Amino acid sequence: MKTNLLLLDSFKNMESLVAYAFSFSHRTNRQLKIIYVYDFDLMQHEHRVGSTAEADPILANIHEQAKKEFEDAEVRMSNVVSAYLKNHSVDVPVEIVASEEKRLAILDREVRNNHEVVLLISNIQHNAVATGGALGYSNLIDSLRCPVFVIPEKTKYAALQNITYATNFHPDDLSTINQVRELLHSNDMQVTLLHNGKIAGSEEDLKLKEFLDLVERQTWFHSVNSVLMNEEDLLEAILDYMKESHVDLLVMLNEKKGFFKEIFKPSNTKDIITHINIPVLVYHEN
Repeated sequence: MKTNLLLLDSFKNMESLVAYAFSFSHRTNRQLKIIYVYDFDLMQHEHRVGSTAEADPILANIHEQAKKEFEDAEVRMSNVVSAYLKNHSVDVPVEIVASEEKRLAILDREVRNNHEVVLLISNIQHNAVATGGALGYSNLIDSLRCPVFVIPEKTKYAALQNITYATNFHPDDLSTINQVRELLHSNDMQVTLLHNGKIAGSEEDLKLKEFLDLVERQTWFHSVNSVLMNEEDLLEAILDYMKESHVDLLVMLNEKKGFFKEIFKPSNTKDIITHINIPVLVYHEN
């Protein structure tokens, strides 16, 4: 069955993440699976990368606290889920799992067993931040072959009417845009194609107009606009655009090669998912 998989690693912001996961699952007509992971190896690695030191009392304290939280995880998650369902009328089948298995191992198995899974993650992995790691979730996008939906902190409701698709005119963009339509079950959303040309000129404008025409002819969206930005940096272009426009969801394609591939290097991924205070949905090049 089509599944939204919410990954948790901490109790911090859990109520908001669970609320958003239910709202999004109701919106997309998909079942919800919540997995709480306790991955000490990952925390230890993040700490050593962040501090360039061997394990020390800081890591020991984080380990102790994380282990204690994990022991209570199923009960805490069940209580949060019960409280949400008591106050919200949503018909979403839900499963709760707590695991000490390595994060990538359990997620890889879930993706292999269910090719229609969408991974939901917070834009902050609290245990990675606590241990000094730069970005705990950065490798998930490259490691897993499933869409990854990044939820900003303290966001509880999936309002997804105004969609911005950042395009570099990749051949997979059309199929990805159609996948977004199928995921969100709507033809009536406002879609904006955002292209950052870096250098102003009629050639980039012509490419965007041609791509817009292609999208209008080969997708079922009723309302599609286009915006051409001319910034040195894609993140800067997106942030500038968002200052002037209401955006509910940013969609991007993680390319194997090319300009957008640079965006999904760990340091750049951190900028994208932590500086943009709206959900980000990442698809992969086929």
